[in-house]
This record gives sequence, structure tokens and C-alpha cells, in this order.
Amino acid sequence: MSVYRDMLKKLEEDQGAPQAAPVSAPAPSVLPDFQQDLGNLVRSLERLKSANGIRTVLFTALDPGAGTSTLVHHTAGMLAQVHQKTDQNKVLLIDANYRSTSPPMAAANAVGLDGLPRYVLQEEDLDSCRQTSLLPGVDLLLGRSSEAHWMSRITAERLHSRLELLKERYGWILLDMPSADMPECLSWSGVCDGVVMIVESGRTRRYAAQATVDRLKSHNANLLGCVINKRRQVIPEFIYRWLFK
Repeated sequence: MSVYRDMLKKLEEDQGAPQAAPVSAPAPSVLPDFQQDLGNLVRSLERLKSANGIRTVLFTALDPGAGTSTLVHHTAGMLAQVHQKTDQNKVLLIDANYRSTSPPMAAANAVGLDGLPRYVLQEEDLDSCRQTSLLPGVDLLLGRSSEAHWMSRITAERLHSRLELLKERYGWILLDMPSADMPECLSWSGVCDGVVMIVESGRTRRYAAQATVDRLKSHNANLLGCVINKRRQVIPEFIYRWLFK
């Protein structure tokens, strides 16, 4: 995985930006290279939060199976570890990827799969809609409702007002969304503080990715950057370090 500020330039340290809190190590099952890149992503998000107030971040991909849910899962876990002693920085993971056929990641049980539509559309109390995840410091709000077209009924104004209420309780709100070309994802992208797009290495075509970026921006999305996932590094790491030191 590689973290990019845009489609062309590799992420660089922001000059003069506030320093992020030290990043704790994620679960032992995370590979070292992934852990390093994930740390870069988390540090970048922390800088954006300090400098620009970025707190609601939408994650999406152009191609199904690009690893969006896995990336959001690990990002939420690491952000929660960074702020594990600060209650106001608790993380909420919103699983709005209703087209996915796999069980929601980090869900402790299969109840409350429709918590998101009940919270946003029916304005039910948050505590009756959320559930505690398997990740310490991370709550879940699931949008796996069997009701057809529930996402299309959520207006931008309603979504914005409900997200603002969630900000009073959570320091970070991460949204796991369907593919970036879906109408719901496009409309929601302009409501969130920022968007991270996941591109699968060797599968997502550059012109298709750029076209998706243009569509997101046409919906007033604030594109924070791009993650190149499933990257195969055919040259050994020590050669990369020697070439780019």
C-alpha cells in the first residue's frame, strides 16, 4: 500500500504542520510494510484534522474488492489507539457499503445491521442504533438494511445535520462506502470533510481513476488523497531506500 496526496505525487511531509501524536502499532497480524504505510495515512489525517478540522472522512474505491473495508477497519483501529486515553477522540466507523455481500468487519454480532438508516432517516437515538465493535475505542453504525433504495432517500442536508451531531460525540467519523461511481457515494462525498480514494494496483486504469476524481470534484468532494493498494514491490526494499535516500 502506498499513500499519495494526489494521483501523481507521493505523500510528502507538510512543512510547518502541527506534529501528530505518535502512532501505536496495530494488531500483530498486520504486515510491517502495511503498518508503515498505514501509519503514514494516519499521520496525514491527524495533520489535516489539526490544520483544517477534517474529521469526517469517506473512503471509496473505483473497483469492488480493492480493499476499502479492510483499509477503513485498520485506519479506525489505529486512530483509536492513538487517542485511546482521550474520550472525545473516540472513532465511529460507518459501514454504508450496502452492496457488499461479506459480513461487516469488526462487528461483534449480526444485530443492528440497519442502525445507520434508522439513525439518519428515522432520527432514532444514537445509542439504540450504534454497536460496540471488536476494535477498542471504535463504535459501529451499520447500513446493511434490506430496504431497497434507503440511501437515495437521504438528502445532503439531512446527512450533514446528522453528521454534525455525531461530531459532538466522536473525534473521527470514517465512512466505508460503495464504489465511487455509485450515485450515493458521489452525493455523500460532498457532505463529508474529505474523501480518500483507494486504487488497486495493476487493476484500476489511470484514465478511469482520473475520470472518477473529476466526478467526485464535480460533487464538491474534498479529495484528500489516494491510496494505492495491493502494490507489488518487485524491487527489494533496501534498493528503494538506496535509490531515493
